[in-house]
Amino acid sequence: MRDLFVSPSIPSPLHRVRSLHLLKVLSARHDVLLVTLAPAHDPVHATEHLSFLARPPRVVRLLFSSSLRSCLSATVRRRPLEVAYCASDAMRAAVQEALAEFQPDLLYVKRLRAAQFVPIPPPCPTILDATDAMAASYRRAAPFSPPHLRPVFRYEAWAYARAESAAAAVFRHWVVSSPADASHLRQVLPPTVALHVIPNVVDTDAFAPHLGAEEPTHLLFSGLMDKVVNVSAATFFAREILPKIRARIPGVTFTIAGPRPTPFVRRLARSVGVSVAGYVPDLRREIARAAVVVVPVRSGTGTRNKILQAWAMGKAVVSTPEGAEGLAARHGENLLLADSAERFAAATVLLLKDADLRARLGKTGREDTERCYSLSALASLLEPVLAAIQKDRAMIGAYGRQATDSERKNRGR
Repeated sequence: MRDLFVSPSIPSPLHRVRSLHLLKVLSARHDVLLVTLAPAHDPVHATEHLSFLARPPRVVRLLFSSSLRSCLSATVRRRPLEVAYCASDAMRAAVQEALAEFQPDLLYVKRLRAAQFVPIPPPCPTILDATDAMAASYRRAAPFSPPHLRPVFRYEAWAYARAESAAAAVFRHWVVSSPADASHLRQVLPPTVALHVIPNVVDTDAFAPHLGAEEPTHLLFSGLMDKVVNVSAATFFAREILPKIRARIPGVTFTIAGPRPTPFVRRLARSVGVSVAGYVPDLRREIARAAVVVVPVRSGTGTRNKILQAWAMGKAVVSTPEGAEGLAARHGENLLLADSAERFAAATVLLLKDADLRARLGKTGREDTERCYSLSALASLLEPVLAAIQKDRAMIGAYGRQATDSERKNRGR
């Protein structure tokens, strides 16, 4: 089976890790060709993590000046700014060229912002992996964004609602990462759309327990640190939760790790006990150091790779209910949940003082990850989705022939 995978940016262990895992699973069984856009901030060597692919990926470079022009016209065209940022005639041409040359049996489109590169109607069975309910994500994140960005977030929520509705007329099979995202989309998409839930996963061989020495009073939060939900979470913890913890355990330290920390995030390092690591070459070393991984996320959709990575390494986790949304999170069994600064601090202090409880939560988290969120689990979840989509092959082929006949009639008029 031949799969054409279309991505709006280069999959890597730091960014688009879901795409990386999907490619690993698909390429183990199928002949896969990746066509990917590379925005200006992606390094040239970013494809080094894709050496497992039998075919070299086709990379289309996107100039920032082009993205800026597209964004300036986005509101006139009523498109999400994220979609406009990725607009590229060269990428559209590369996808069409790959479709003609590769003749795929399956087209896997990652994210709504990559859907603009696909011809209508798609020439073969197609999956749109929306991953998150984007309109809901922006709507929920708006109150936690800086005041000057809130109009932008409200616009993105409105524009993504339009984009989701438009995409429903083109793509019948959608994949999202959590039941919560499926629930959000089910309210706005027509019943003709088949929604499949495939969660994010983690490479349980790469993220394993005992990869380094634990520091008994050290805490970690990780993520892409230019994203509003992560900036808000880090700020909430550093300013409202950590002082309460240090009042009870004075020596506690807290590291914020992740690429592209904003100036606002970097200023959090001025607080006592806080360090901002920024990009780290191996996040596993930071997770190994931590006695507890904290996830004080208060908005957003999807599922959190930071929890899966901590679980895979046998680490105790404290999370808000929003941070653990979409995962098989069980308070007191594989993590602790807390819905306020005071409760979050109390749960973290409890874990720091109770090594046995940390070990028990970490052990259960590791077991749950191996069972539900590993690469093998992803392969098992993909199988029925691919089988369902392949049933559309004959219908899509017939539709394609009808469209061709119609075009001939129109040309003859």
